[in-house]
Parts: sequence; C-alpha cells; structure tokens
Amino acid sequence: MAVTQMKQKELTGRHVLIMLVTFFGILIAVNVYFTVMAVSSFRGEDVKGSYRQGLEYNQTIAAREQQKALGWTVKANLLSDIQSDKTLIVQFKDSNDISINGLTIEGALRHPTDLQQDKAVTFEPKNDGRYEIDLSGLNGQWQLRATATNGEDTFLFEHTIITEITE
Repeated sequence: MAVTQMKQKELTGRHVLIMLVTFFGILIAVNVYFTVMAVSSFRGEDVKGSYRQGLEYNQTIAAREQQKALGWTVKANLLSDIQSDKTLIVQFKDSNDISINGLTIEGALRHPTDLQQDKAVTFEPKNDGRYEIDLSGLNGQWQLRATATNGEDTFLFEHTIITEITE
C-alpha cells in the first residue's frame, strides 16, 4: 500500500499581488467602460451654452418680463386620426382674447433622452390665430420649444407632446 502525499500549494506574496492587481484591474476597466459610455451617450448639458445662459440671466428675466407685458396666451392641441396622422395645432390670443395672425413660429421638437433625434419645426399659419405642424410618424414623448415673432415682439413657449406608439 503506497500512500501518495499531495504537495500542498503555498500562498505566497506573489500570488496575493497577482490576485490584487487582477481584481483592481478588472474593477478599473469596468469603471472606465461605464464612464466612457455614460459621457458619450449624454454629455450632461440639456441646453447648449448653459454656462453662458447663466451669466446672461438678467437679460433672460428682462425678456420674460417683456413677454409677460405682451399678454399673449397660447393653447396647444394634438389631433390624431385613425390613419396615424398627427397634427399639433397652437392658437395665439392677445390680452383682449383676440386671435393673433401673421406670426412666424419656429422651434424644435426635443427628445428627452436622445439629442440626436431632435427635429427643427416651422409652423404653417392657418386662420383664426391657429398654426400647425404635421407630426405623423412621431411617437413617444417630446418637448416642443418654439419662438413666435411678430415684428419686434417675441414669445417663447414650451409644450410637452405625448403620442401613442403605433405598430
């Protein structure tokens, strides 16, 4: 009967060093990967030039006061029919509840999570102070940010649009 002895492996300083370097190397690699993915997918700035806007905040307040003095109001309505055609209609009225015609309205549809999907829009004037854009093919949640101008008068407005996802 031969008894074979198994040689026990020793844990040396070299083994511990290799385990620590491997562990922290994997940890650092995963952190670097997630950081690169986070920064490349969203740069952390919702509005371009946000620092500059912060410096010019007093001008922003003055512009809002001017806009408030105009007394304009805007109402938005999303119309959708069976064929998946979607139309956003906005209507402007002045402080005397009279429809405002002759405005130039331009803006952007902003996607809340993917800045590459943002789209510039220009409204078509209709009668009775109504302006509209075609939103066919637009699904999900969007933020409309637009500017209406009439000569020297400027009116900024925002509206959240939520459409059904059609298949």
